[in-house]
Amino acid sequence: MPKPPFAPEDAIAQLRRDGYNIELIEGAVLVHDVPAVDETRTVRRITLGDPLQYAGDQLQPPTDHTLYFCGDHPCDDQGNQLTRIVAGPDSSVLGPGAIAQFRLSSKPPSGQYEDLHAKITHYIELIERWAQAIEPGITARTFHQVGGDPPNASPFRYADSATPHAGIADLGAKLRGQRLAVIGAGGTGSFVLDLLIKTAVAEIHLYDGDVLLSHNAFRAPGAISLEALRARPSKATYWANQAGAMRTGVIAHDQYVTADDAPELAQFDFVFLAVDDGPARGQLVAALEAQAVSFIDVGMGVDRAGRDGQLLGAIRVSVSTPQARAHVPTGTGRDIYGSNIQVAELNALNAALAVIAWKRLNGFYLDAVHGTTSIYSTDDNTIAEG
Repeated sequence: MPKPPFAPEDAIAQLRRDGYNIELIEGAVLVHDVPAVDETRTVRRITLGDPLQYAGDQLQPPTDHTLYFCGDHPCDDQGNQLTRIVAGPDSSVLGPGAIAQFRLSSKPPSGQYEDLHAKITHYIELIERWAQAIEPGITARTFHQVGGDPPNASPFRYADSATPHAGIADLGAKLRGQRLAVIGAGGTGSFVLDLLIKTAVAEIHLYDGDVLLSHNAFRAPGAISLEALRARPSKATYWANQAGAMRTGVIAHDQYVTADDAPELAQFDFVFLAVDDGPARGQLVAALEAQAVSFIDVGMGVDRAGRDGQLLGAIRVSVSTPQARAHVPTGTGRDIYGSNIQVAELNALNAALAVIAWKRLNGFYLDAVHGTTSIYSTDDNTIAEG
């Protein structure tokens, strides 16, 4: 009678009991010390990796039949490449020091492995049997552990399983650990926060001294309940509490920010400015520059311009660092946007362009321009950068 499949967590426990060197990193499992043969008929220890799938904090059975191989091309005992199980070269980064060279593919007759234990042991057997033909008795069952599962240094309340699946753990690491400040939790600032909480930065400090009112709900992420609006919460506290469902490290500061606060802001790795136009904004920008702070300032203008009264909107993102300061205009805010017009799509786009610019600055996205200012205009649907 066939045994029932292992539950996902039990499958990992059983692999360890079997003696395999299992390491869990965020979103992936690594199997170290697997003996494999290279083209010189040398037996080497390599690492296999498999991204994991979660539903919240619950590990799910494998849904993909492929596996990552971190090492030289696997061969048989004569040094012939095992082309039947190698789908092709790969360069996915599963985690620190876990970089794939190949992707393996061996689909079971049913089309899907019954559990993670069956999947990993099948691939180990396909690889190590050739090593055993050269060195009898060598095995992946070393009963050695790299060090168990590391303490959870992630800010997320559940695993980021998408990053290792995409093979970009090295790029995500470029953002990890940063301390950010977002000044302003209105239309654009709330969207900036909504995007930043999906990154592995250590802390996001949100500053705003205003309260959340009905008009704010129409230019912000998600849906704000009637009960929440009746309570008139602080914008900063409300959005920090919302973010807390997904991650830690979002800190609310129920206060307006002025130039006098620049020394405090200088302690952050990066600052996002999403505040109203006006003289106070110009003073804050000057104070941040004097403190050698790197920041991104966002701005928006909307007015009637078409023959039939259509709106013309323009959104700006200015990237200002000590190495390249942007010119940040300080207008009066007397256009239609200053009247709290509801153009959430422009707020969202303004925030998205700002976060993309920050990620470009950090080497997450390729940057071939290295400009300081970009402006999107609705009338010609283009982005100018300089």
